[in-house]
Amino acid sequence: MTLSRNIAALAMVLAAAGAPLAIGSQVAAESMNASCGGGTVYYDTDPIGFQSMPVNAGVRGNLSGCQGTPTHDATIDAQFTGAASCMDINGQVDGTVTWSNGEVSAVSGPFHVPGGFGAPATNTLTIESGPGAGGQIVMDLGPVNAATLAAACAMGQAQHGELPILGLRIV
Repeated sequence: MTLSRNIAALAMVLAAAGAPLAIGSQVAAESMNASCGGGTVYYDTDPIGFQSMPVNAGVRGNLSGCQGTPTHDATIDAQFTGAASCMDINGQVDGTVTWSNGEVSAVSGPFHVPGGFGAPATNTLTIESGPGAGGQIVMDLGPVNAATLAAACAMGQAQHGELPILGLRIV
């Protein structure tokens, strides 16, 4: 999976994780049993190539076709910190999912996108506060568009990418 795919996946998670982690006691779970049909994650990172290195990335995105959630769509905003290359990404995301009615779910957790272009990725994040607090977001991501990143990866200059969100479940 390309670094772009990995970062994009991470971006999505970060976007969902956005706000700072809740401090203190855990909030009782607000079970949602909800889902979103898709979306897109975009990321901007420190320049990366084929060698793994420490990175920070900004992640943003959108969710659509949501059911059982506060609204049918939402935006994602997150930060990723970890190690990345164009072939693998592993780290921590902290971010927010902002529902179109203004409610905000803060999310956080480890995020990994395995190596290889087009490798599937499923990541699980904890909902720290807001709608769904105490539950988890399970996100299925599609492949990063590797064709647009090949030259940048070879030169160690890949910084921007996107990947599709194939589905998202809140449990």
